[in-house]
Amino acid sequence: MKETYQLFVGTYSRPIRFGTGEILEGRGKGIHRYTFDAKTGTLYESTAPAPAENPSYLALSFDKQYLYAVNELKEYKSKAGGAVSAYRIESDGGLRFLNQRPTGGADPCYVGLDRERRCLTVANFTGGSVCSYPLCADGSLGKKGVIIRHYGHGADPVRQSAPHPHAAVWAPDGKYVIVADLGTDDLTVYRVDRENRVLCADAVHSFFVGSRMGPRACVFDQRGERCYVLCEISSAVMTFSYMDGRLEFLQAVPSVAEPGGVPNSGADLHLAPDGRFLYVSNRGQDSITVFSVQADGTLQLVQALGCGGRTPRNFALDPTGGWVLVGNQDSDSIAVFKRDVQSGRLALENKAFAPTPVSLLFRA
Repeated sequence: MKETYQLFVGTYSRPIRFGTGEILEGRGKGIHRYTFDAKTGTLYESTAPAPAENPSYLALSFDKQYLYAVNELKEYKSKAGGAVSAYRIESDGGLRFLNQRPTGGADPCYVGLDRERRCLTVANFTGGSVCSYPLCADGSLGKKGVIIRHYGHGADPVRQSAPHPHAAVWAPDGKYVIVADLGTDDLTVYRVDRENRVLCADAVHSFFVGSRMGPRACVFDQRGERCYVLCEISSAVMTFSYMDGRLEFLQAVPSVAEPGGVPNSGADLHLAPDGRFLYVSNRGQDSITVFSVQADGTLQLVQALGCGGRTPRNFALDPTGGWVLVGNQDSDSIAVFKRDVQSGRLALENKAFAPTPVSLLFRA
């Protein structure tokens, strides 16, 4: 097994206003590239970053040859909206810019694609819409995208005055995309038009998760039978069964060990490679929570510990499964945790400097 791996880190490179009203001064330079030693747990920046405007979420093609990044902007080419960018990964690990397209909505915050690299999806948070583009054979973004607008609002007058799609996650079956809308408290399922390589505009299923929940992020298990949803506003993790585009609620648990204390908002969640543990990052309480996944897919709390910095955002498990790396936005650092693969428990081992890190992506 390899001992060193490439880690791409998306950063905020310019000021941005969040949905909470907070303004963050981005200190990054674009997409930074690090080398991670899985034997020692050390992390160091290996080359100069690839310049990019607020590449706040990254996605890797399944053949590991292409990288896609949203550009979380409120204005792109003098029009309201953000952008999405495509890159080819060169033999030395560097990024070669291919092209860029508008997303049709402001503050795109998520990008995903199918296993065959035929279609790409983007969630526009402030724009209240979901965008999809066909992907070309050379990895670039096609010209004819489709924009699906969401409507309505939630019960929280500050956070939910309008739709705020935060994720557009591909189901493992490749036939459907699940959109988590923080503003309307809905999980909406769209069918993929495989011929035109875009999303169909009419939803096939919608699930209301409950008032003032704020669904933010989703992850599927490897078999595609369970979907886990992290709610930002309520700090809850919800478990659903999934089959052929339909979701059925199973369980909801707090994303923090002690609910009702320091104000908190859920940030990100990931399953361990073997599917036996689920990890969640929490802003406010600045913690990582570990859950064991039971035989029926429900969750049981195992551990809660500090995130090793301030305001944890996206995080990643390394390809060996033995480490968890957490991007701490407000302390300009990446915390490296050793993971016990048997118990799932974490222990802080190391830290590395990274300017406003918000998206971490390993390339095996």
